[in-house]
Amino acid sequence: MILKNNLIIILLLILNFGVFNIFGYYNPKVYMIQNFDTLDCTGEVKIHRVLFGSPVKSDFLFIWDDGYRTLNCNASELDNINFPDSPCAWYPKNCSSTSCKTYFKINQCINGEKLVYQKLNYLESKYCVVSEGKNLSIDTTPDVLTVYRNEYCYLNFACLKCDLLKFVLTLYQTGETLISNNSLSIGLMYDPEYNYSSHYLFGDPEFYRGYGSGSSDSNTLKHNNLLIFVFLLLSIILIISSNFK
Repeated sequence: MILKNNLIIILLLILNFGVFNIFGYYNPKVYMIQNFDTLDCTGEVKIHRVLFGSPVKSDFLFIWDDGYRTLNCNASELDNINFPDSPCAWYPKNCSSTSCKTYFKINQCINGEKLVYQKLNYLESKYCVVSEGKNLSIDTTPDVLTVYRNEYCYLNFACLKCDLLKFVLTLYQTGETLISNNSLSIGLMYDPEYNYSSHYLFGDPEFYRGYGSGSSDSNTLKHNNLLIFVFLLLSIILIISSNFK
């Protein structure tokens, strides 16, 4: 009887492990601005600019031809009277008035940019992941995440190319290398005109732990956890069955 009770406890622990790792895999809905090459937002998404954390407001410095931009989804800071159906505003650096802000409704496309609120999903082999944050490290969650189409040139300004080992950012017109970093390395971006800086991390490890359900790494991890869980569960069931005989 004692052995049977112990086996039941072990089975419950394994079930708890399985539920957490399979069904509780962390992949939340997030606000993001998607960039397209077409004004009507048709075709392939070239850039996902993803907002994490709280409050839901942060700056994106990585790959702009005019400094940084802000995605603000903090209702207390928005013009809710004139734009009651717009949960987010998207605007360039040092914009302080409504006139320079673009207010988006969910799934609304404006000049090749689209605001969505959904789970981040993409084909990992085709994109490069770059994290940003004021106090970013390997172990911290980023403030924002930029998922950038591999070998894509933003507005014919800068081009990003990446593989498992290297991230290289070059100027479109001259081919000059602006950044050449190893994967999972941390650097500092700086906008001297507005004295704004942000840390960046090429190849965000937090994303591989669960942000993108469509990435090959997370699907592989999820699949492996499922196999381990099923194997352990079947083993315990067989042991319990043999003790009942």
